[in-house]
Amino acid sequence: MTFDSLHNTTKYPIPPAVLAFAGACLLLPACSDDASPAGSLSGEGQVTGVVARQKTGDGIANAVVALVGDETVVQVAATDATGQFAFEDVPAGDYTARLVGLELTGLSLLHTAFEPLQQDLTVSGEPVDLVFAAVGLVPGQVGGEVRCGGVPVEGARLRVVGGATDTAVETTGLGRYSAADLAEGSYTVMVEEAPCDTQPSHRVVSLRPGQSVNADFEG
Repeated sequence: MTFDSLHNTTKYPIPPAVLAFAGACLLLPACSDDASPAGSLSGEGQVTGVVARQKTGDGIANAVVALVGDETVVQVAATDATGQFAFEDVPAGDYTARLVGLELTGLSLLHTAFEPLQQDLTVSGEPVDLVFAAVGLVPGQVGGEVRCGGVPVEGARLRVVGGATDTAVETTGLGRYSAADLAEGSYTVMVEEAPCDTQPSHRVVSLRPGQSVNADFEG
């Protein structure tokens, strides 16, 4: 463990906004009065961890972590100002720690991924330490070139549609276009105006977080 502060075993209070979010057990199967997962071992343990930026190590506050056993939420914790969280008196057994409610952190989820998003762990009496790293992503984008007769076209108009995105772009003097700040998903890129009929007239592309996809058109 590279974060020395994880050895602080204080049980961190959950902010009111997080309590409201977790009131319905985070939309996972109903919380159980019996916190021991099926097939659990004897004894109890502590699970601590940190949610932090991968590049700087700065902790991320208000991230919600759910401790799940046998697909039932047994505890919920929120990170403090330094990104730390803790589950106390956890019955021995097998669990999954899941990051949920990430919108409460104030991070741009369009430009941030978490590695991992969930971790399997076993409690057997010894303390368990976890690290969730927030990785900054280059904004997703779709771009490419429009050519007519092999010559780059300036001023060709294209439309990029997908999810909540519906944007128009034009090619530069080099025949290039770009639509940036796109979320993960599928997009249709259509040539709406050009001095020739392009083949094809549109392309469908799939975009992963932080990915740049090329879609060229030629007529």
